[in-house]
Amino acid sequence: RSSMPTGPMPSLSAMRLLLLGSLAASKALSHAQSGMRTHSWEQHQLNGRAPDGMGRRMLPAMELVASTSPMMLRPTSHVADRMAAPMMTVPPIQPLLLSAFGPPLLGFIRSEYGVSYAYGGAMALTGALAMAYAPHKLAAAHALALTAYGIRLNIFLLYRELSIPYFRAMRERIETKAPKRLSRTPFIVSCGLLYFCMGAPLRLTAMAAPTPVAAVAVGCMYVGFGIAALGDLVKTVSKAREGESSLVTAFPFSVLRHPNYTGEMFGWTASVVAAIASAVTAGVGFKSAAAWIGASLFGVLGINFVLAQAATGLETRQRDKYGETEEYKRWVSRSWAGVTLPPKPKQS
Repeated sequence: RSSMPTGPMPSLSAMRLLLLGSLAASKALSHAQSGMRTHSWEQHQLNGRAPDGMGRRMLPAMELVASTSPMMLRPTSHVADRMAAPMMTVPPIQPLLLSAFGPPLLGFIRSEYGVSYAYGGAMALTGALAMAYAPHKLAAAHALALTAYGIRLNIFLLYRELSIPYFRAMRERIETKAPKRLSRTPFIVSCGLLYFCMGAPLRLTAMAAPTPVAAVAVGCMYVGFGIAALGDLVKTVSKAREGESSLVTAFPFSVLRHPNYTGEMFGWTASVVAAIASAVTAGVGFKSAAAWIGASLFGVLGINFVLAQAATGLETRQRDKYGETEEYKRWVSRSWAGVTLPPKPKQS
């Protein structure tokens, strides 16, 4: 520097005291950050060299400062553990809200889009956002499951809409019965709320350290979503080969009559189990986790009710269409419908 500060120069003893304090502070911080035992203070400062005459005179004072200053005391075990633990990062709340409530706005274009492309888009965006902030591999794997699910679902929906006339006709029937655009607002907002709550478990796994129970639950998510994807693929290929009116009984339909709905229910339930297991076993504070646990439970109950309702409707339609055939009777006797709701009584 071209200029020096004016005023009295500090005394030599003061400079030595500052030096001793900084050396002692660096020692304490080194212990707190690494949590590892080092060689003696003399060896650490002198890199193993024998101290010279001045060093031998300074070492007792250095040790005295390091051992008696409150700032230089070695932290207790639980404080050291907290200091050594990695910082858990979570995505900001505003982008999460946008990723959940933004895609349902497609429902203003076409009513059906609010529960199809918006569903997949919200899950993909929420998962991608959580992956960007994931503090560990388990949180990233949890978020990736949602992203992969959303992308896969939207690709499947787009293919089905472009390639299968039946679904285009169904979309148009839904649109003709849908309310006017502004009247759809409450439904669109409710979809956004549901999608937000379905992404809430990602917040909990990011707030806590990984646990074995949570890891198993995240693995079950992939199994559930994989079953759903396989069901969509097998049904699409079978219908293309044998016609839209054919009854699909190949695996996984040979075991689960509605594998897409049952697989999804299994996957979403596993997502919440992973989140709650992380919060409980990793010691996340109740105050910080309670709201997110509540949102997660609301999300899984909401989507599972929707899926059970869809499975119940499909079960009824298949029974009405194929119920008198021997193939259907054999299929029903050896397969499971999954979680369904009590059928509505027929109106006379």
